[in-house]
Amino acid sequence: MAEPTFSNVREYVANRLDKASIDPRESPEDAFNVMINACNDYIVSANHAKIEDHEYHYITSIRIADMVNASHRMYLEQVSEIASEAEQFSVSKDAVMGFAERSGRYTIGNTVTLIYSMAYELIYDMLGKLVRKLVDDDLPNSGKNAIVSQIGSYEGRAETLVACDIVDSDRLDDIKHVADVRAALVHDVEERFTLSVLDDLNKINILSELINDLYNMVYTIPIFKYHDDLELEDLIDNR
Repeated sequence: MAEPTFSNVREYVANRLDKASIDPRESPEDAFNVMINACNDYIVSANHAKIEDHEYHYITSIRIADMVNASHRMYLEQVSEIASEAEQFSVSKDAVMGFAERSGRYTIGNTVTLIYSMAYELIYDMLGKLVRKLVDDDLPNSGKNAIVSQIGSYEGRAETLVACDIVDSDRLDDIKHVADVRAALVHDVEERFTLSVLDDLNKINILSELINDLYNMVYTIPIFKYHDDLELEDLIDNR
């Protein structure tokens, strides 16, 4: 029997979830792992000439969410290991935790740099698509492209969308956060080791939610559903 063909990555992921007999609502972590593996297989085996922007955006969103989760695990494992080893020495708890935090930040520095770099480029692309939606449909594509290209900066696109009531001011703060952190990590070598630009490492959690919202605005279907505390609840229907 011939292998089924799929018109896009969402269909491919949905098929893999069905074959794995996983209910995302009952086993969200297992389902997410299937999504990660499916996206990896799709991008490696697909005809890249036929992959569309929305598929790259979907796959990149999944990769970013996976890397955010991985950075949390790496950080917690490093901090826990150092705290455990320090129990045999007479060192104050504050000193131990301070050292453990610095070590944890150092451990995930490169991963966080890549996360913010990928998020910045993905958000920049999706902001451009949202700006394009503001343009009169009667204009030819060359005219639409020219208008979008005039709003070439990341911040310019975001602020234009806020002025047009497409993006709200809270989301603008999150969008600027991504730009600020990315700039610090890319242009300051020390920051990649200390992550001092991130006073609260939990700020990384906003990335998947922000990307999910923008993806939903562009493509009218989200990637994830969330609890109010922004933890992954389950995967949406991938049809």
